[in-house]
Amino acid sequence: MNNIGFTFKSARTKNEGLAVDSDEKYKTNKEEVGHFSQEDLERCWLGMCTRMPQTLKGIASRMKNITPKISDYPVIEAVIDNQILLNQIDEIKPRIRKTLASDLHNGNIKINLRLAEAAEVKQIMSKRDVFESLKKDNESFSKLCKNLELDLT
Repeated sequence: MNNIGFTFKSARTKNEGLAVDSDEKYKTNKEEVGHFSQEDLERCWLGMCTRMPQTLKGIASRMKNITPKISDYPVIEAVIDNQILLNQIDEIKPRIRKTLASDLHNGNIKINLRLAEAAEVKQIMSKRDVFESLKKDNESFSKLCKNLELDLT
């Protein structure tokens, strides 16, 4: 008599087993050892950030500003500029690792996340700062701006 029809109790007990995030879900194929370059890593990182679900939109946009580096092949290091973002990325680290492993065809990837030191944090430039920097560093661009009377407002 217990198995007749749909009940909320049976639905709840079925969903409880599905809600657990296990490591089995994020296993990679260790035998797959394709070689990848820094450019491949950066391309896959940006692609992963672009494909992240809508619920992770905020963290995805912040991750696009991070450039992961190959520190000791196949170890990938990502330098995070603040502790809050580091904690958020650390929560989804297994998912990131699985995505990069499948995209780069290398199941031996390891990801190290670390907090940036004060000297490593660079200020994000505004559009005006970028424009002024270009004018200062590039004589041709400066001349073009002067001749066309270009200025950012």
